[in-house]
Formats: sequence, structure tokens, C-alpha cells
Amino acid sequence: MQHPWRRIAVALASSLQLCAALAGGARAPDGGRWSIPQALERHAAHSAFDLPGLSPTELATLDAGESVVVTRDEASDEISRMQVVGLQVVDAPRLLVWLSVLGGNTEPQQRLTRAMLARMPAGTYVRYQHIDLPWPIQDRHWVILCEKNVALAAASGGLIWEHHWSLHEDGKRILETAYRDGRVVGLTRRELDESIYLPANHGAWTLFELGAGRTLVVAHVNVELGGAYPNGLVRAFAKRQLREGFGELKDLSARVHHTYAEQPVIYDGFGMPISRQDALEAALRRTDLPALARAD
Repeated sequence: MQHPWRRIAVALASSLQLCAALAGGARAPDGGRWSIPQALERHAAHSAFDLPGLSPTELATLDAGESVVVTRDEASDEISRMQVVGLQVVDAPRLLVWLSVLGGNTEPQQRLTRAMLARMPAGTYVRYQHIDLPWPIQDRHWVILCEKNVALAAASGGLIWEHHWSLHEDGKRILETAYRDGRVVGLTRRELDESIYLPANHGAWTLFELGAGRTLVVAHVNVELGGAYPNGLVRAFAKRQLREGFGELKDLSARVHHTYAEQPVIYDGFGMPISRQDALEAALRRTDLPALARAD
């Protein structure tokens, strides 16, 4: 029997999808293709995240398949808060890119420890993250609430899928309870006590369906660092990390249909579960891979 919360989530998402289809306001022009300015304009009309305006040079860079990273920070030698926005066009169907982005959130990374603390309907979850920083910088940690922006998906007619996160308002208490219950594995009590809890951390992965098998990926991060650090060093590190992540996306998108096994299930921008069959069908629609690579 289907769980009642699951039935509610499916009904809500299905209703939003139907409303978006009936509205008919997001049909892509020019034979099914969106230009990058058109996609960003659509985002500005419906999202709470403020993306930077792009120059003609930056738009040309994106269209050529290169990443653009913009930082917004304090005008001083040392900073305590930074906003970073990165953009990249990936030649792959959005569903495969989405799986690559969110599937990577479950893989272990050097210096970063994660623990899933709660799962809720429509792809919402609570997660703890701890980053081991080189001495003499103190480690940082935080508890975030991650959600799918179902309203944005509906308002954009399905053009935009957004996975966003923010510090959980009760994160410190949740973390303490989870550690006491043994749900934070791999960290000592001393590591937890000596780490700095981030004062602010929110952002989003936003994926735009451009048409013709192309996806615009936007990563938006706004973080308060919990201390003051050299501006140039922090900016250079943030840009490098984003560009390295973007550089992996095309390769990940080319093979994710082989590795996605619904363990755990990943949810789309409408909060609906994505099946392995969905991933296989999306791979078959790719035109940039040999037929043998598209087959399972």
C-alpha cells in the first residue's frame, strides 16, 4: 500500500505539472530551443535567487561550452561572506545532468563528511556536512534542509528545475541528537565540538532545459565563512572548485544511466521520483554519443 504522504506528494506534483501544461506559457521558441538570455529571463521572473547579468562575452563563453564563474563579496582585503555563481552549458539531456549533480551528493569526497539525517516527501531531506580544513583553519560544519522548488518548476512550465538548500533553523539541536544516536559516522566528539558552525549557508543547483539536448547548469552559493580570510585566496579557491565540478559534469552525464540504480531515489524538479527506466530513455535520446554508448 502506498504511504499516504507519498500519495499527497504525487497528487500535488501531478497537479502542478498539469497546470503548467495548461498554461502553455513556457513553450520554447525557435523550433524547441531556448537561448540563454531567454532562460535567465524566465528564471528572474519566478525565482528568489538573483543571478548576475551576463555580458556578451560571457554569453559567448557559455555558448561555446566554457564555464563562467562570478563572485560577489565584500570590497576589502579580508572577507567573511561570499556569494559565488557559476554557469555552464552541458551537451546532455537535463534529466541526466540532474542525476549527475544530485547523485554526486551521495558520493564520498576528500575532506568532506556527510550524514543523511532525515528524508521527507518530494525529495526533501536534512543532511549534516563537515569539512576538514588544513591547519591552522578550524573545520566547519552545518546542517542543511534541501528541497526541490516545485513552485518554480510549475511557474516556468517545466523549463527550470531547482534543488535548493539552506541552514536548518533547528540544525544544532538536530545534529546533537543525531550524534548521540550514532547517526553521524566517522567523526569524533572532539571534532564536532571544535568545528565552527557556519552562520549562513544557502544556495541552489538550477538546471534549464534549453532544447536540442542542451542544459544550462547554474550553481549558486551564498556562505558566511565564520571568520575573516584573504579575499583573493577565497575567491580563487571558490572559482577553481566550481570549474572543476563543472568539468566533471559532461563525463558523469555520459555514464550516469549505467550507474543510477534508484538507491537512493533521486527526485526531479517537480518532486517526482526518477526511475532507472527514465534515465535509460533519456540516454537513448542523446545524439552526442555512439549508439553503443547509449545502450545499457
